[in-house]
Amino acid sequence: MLENEKQIAVLGENIVKLNNKIKEIQPEYDKKSKLFHSQKEVEGLYQNISNFASSNNLNIINLNKEDAIPISGAGASNQGQSSNNNQNTGNNQNQNVAYFKIPVSFEITGNYLGYLKFRRALAKSNKVINFDTEKISVVKGAGINSVGTISIVGLPDEYKN
Repeated sequence: MLENEKQIAVLGENIVKLNNKIKEIQPEYDKKSKLFHSQKEVEGLYQNISNFASSNNLNIINLNKEDAIPISGAGASNQGQSSNNNQNTGNNQNQNVAYFKIPVSFEITGNYLGYLKFRRALAKSNKVINFDTEKISVVKGAGINSVGTISIVGLPDEYKN
């Protein structure tokens, strides 16, 4: 019984030390975790896009997450490979994947000022979002129509096949 009480006291001290260490390294973690999105955060991205659009009087015509594109650590050598690979080759590729690029295509209509405010709100979000393609066209009597693709980055552990 005394042995267990000593262990409890030691473990309690370790918990306090570990909690202090977490508080110490949390700002560094937050800084480094801005780039990568978990699958749960991708769903949050959809919600944010919807909220930002509605708060700026924009209409989302289309919003689709596309298949994740594996990016190898040595570069983009496996981006355009066909899916005819045998099973072993696929496993080797998954082992060399540094991260996944997750494209999200969109189509949004509304007024231009609202669209600029929408873009600013996306830019201020706490995660990195890349605008890969975007085409804005004027629609007579309806404002603008923006069609494009944004992409986010995910860790291999979250998006492996």
